[in-house]
Amino acid sequence: MLAYLLILAPGRAQADIDGFAEFMKSAKTLSVDVRVKRSTVPGEGVGKFIIERPSRLRLAMTWAGSDYVFVQNERGMLEIEHSARAYRELPFFERYTFLDSRISDVPMNGFPAVLLMSSLKELLPPGAKFSSAKSEEETPPGATSFVVTLANGPLAMEVRVELDGQGRLLRLVTKEGPPGQSETIAYRFSNYVVDKPLPQDMFFPIVPQGYFADTLPPDAYPVGFGQKVSLGGFAALKSTTPTDLRLKYGAKPLFVLLADPDCSPSLEAIRAMREAAQALRAEGAELAIAWTEPHRAASAASFADEYYDPTGKALERFQAPGTPFIMLVEERGLVFRAWFGFDPAHAANLRSDLLKSVQDLNAMRR
Repeated sequence: MLAYLLILAPGRAQADIDGFAEFMKSAKTLSVDVRVKRSTVPGEGVGKFIIERPSRLRLAMTWAGSDYVFVQNERGMLEIEHSARAYRELPFFERYTFLDSRISDVPMNGFPAVLLMSSLKELLPPGAKFSSAKSEEETPPGATSFVVTLANGPLAMEVRVELDGQGRLLRLVTKEGPPGQSETIAYRFSNYVVDKPLPQDMFFPIVPQGYFADTLPPDAYPVGFGQKVSLGGFAALKSTTPTDLRLKYGAKPLFVLLADPDCSPSLEAIRAMREAAQALRAEGAELAIAWTEPHRAASAASFADEYYDPTGKALERFQAPGTPFIMLVEERGLVFRAWFGFDPAHAANLRSDLLKSVQDLNAMRR
């Protein structure tokens, strides 16, 4: 059974934790320096994160040889990887977001998504609350540290945050996964500047001459962030009646896993999703498995609905290079996240990534 370790006075901590939400909500413009370390990535990411409400955002970060810039504005989104002399343009998206980048690892490794959350409670599973704790490091005057630990189970995690007296986030450390397989991500935030005029050209950068656009044909890549996919035409096992999965599950976030019964990584990915199913459903998500060869499907009906594509072109329709291929699809049929392949050694990372992704999606929909 999952157990929460809550330290010291939860009531007091909850009130202080809420100061973050109040601070972020009141900031019309915000600039903050970001430093991030990840246990699986060498070096340290160093950058600056800027927002101007309601629709402008900029992240510039260097890390492990990358020199990356991402901007979002009322015209669309643009990412530039200076080290590769590459850029990518995307259409307008009405909420603040971050990319599954095709030209840089920086967004996946170090985008400070916590600064887009309406509350630090979004970092936690349902029912968990922060409590006051002694800081593991020296804290500035007036700063307070909080912690919550999900002590047991495959989705074991610890989250530590440090806030100053104004509700500004100074430090965030997350540790996810069981002992021996956990991953630690540590952020530090400093030099906050709030409600000061910002140069408008920082949200409309000019791509340097000589950079190449990431414009390979769509079928050179599997479907990804922001692309609309059709989930119609699937049939339940032992049926030939087509079903539109997006309509069936309504507005709920939907994980679709394309699996091949002869593919060992597919079966391992199903096992990982089964272990995460309870936590994913607690976030309001639904789960569906789409088999490439339904007549030899290894039943997984105990935790997910099962379907197949009667046309036999499930991989082609999503431009998937193979199986397993997982998509998180939001209510309008747009892909929010996608994963290809599976490594059993990183099963815990996949489970936590699935959970974090649906939490990010829910935060954007609020």
